[in-house]
Formats: sequence, C-alpha cells, structure tokens
Amino acid sequence: MTAVPPGWYPDPHDPVRLLRYWDGAAWVGAPVARQWAQTPAQQPSVPAPPGPMLNKPRNGQGTAALICGILGLVPFPVTGFWLSLAAIITGWRGYRRGQRGEATNAGIAISGFVLGIVGMGIQLIAALAIAFQPL
Repeated sequence: MTAVPPGWYPDPHDPVRLLRYWDGAAWVGAPVARQWAQTPAQQPSVPAPPGPMLNKPRNGQGTAALICGILGLVPFPVTGFWLSLAAIITGWRGYRRGQRGEATNAGIAISGFVLGIVGMGIQLIAALAIAFQPL
C-alpha cells in the first residue's frame, strides 16, 4: 500500500461538504467547509487516505467513563470506589483516543475522568464517615 501524501481531503464523515487535513499518518484538526468553485460533479475526485476516521469513531470508552463517573458520585464506598476508578481509567484512555483522532468525544471522556476523581473524594468522605461514626 502506498503512502498518501499530506494534504486536504474530503472529510470521511461528510465528504460532500467538508474537508479535513491528512498529515500523512492521521487526520488532524477540525474539518472545514468546502468552498465549491465548480459544481460538485466537476470537482476532481481525490481519494480519501486510509486512516482511523474512515470507520465509525470508537467513542465507547468516553461514554463509559461518563456513565461510571456519574454513578460513582453516589456515596456508597464499595461500588462507588470501583465505579470512580473505572471512570478515571476509561476517561483517560478515551481522552487519549480522542487526541489520536480515533474518537470524537474527548470532551466527554475528560468529563468522566473528572467525575471519577470527584467520586473518589466522595467515596473517601463516605468511608471516613462510616469508620468514625459515634457509637
């Protein structure tokens, strides 16, 4: 397979209206609106380079992080701890996937990461309250 040179190519999600920059290895930046100098039928056909964004973005980790982060806010030390920990781990992994261009929800992943950290604090306070309650 030959390497596709860097340049502007049709966006994999909306090739008719958007362009996106391919740096030779991955999609970078946000797509921009296509300016038609000619009718779409007269535009030269440029093949889209291979890359991770040609397939559906893999947003599962970001979504899982957000869900675990929200559920980890419930002050129940046993399951809340594990849900918050899962939110932190999957949130970070989802954010990194978004930075590499493999996912489109890096913001949601970071939200799950932050909620996981807040949830850990809530779980710590709940555990201390249970441990040191007056008899």
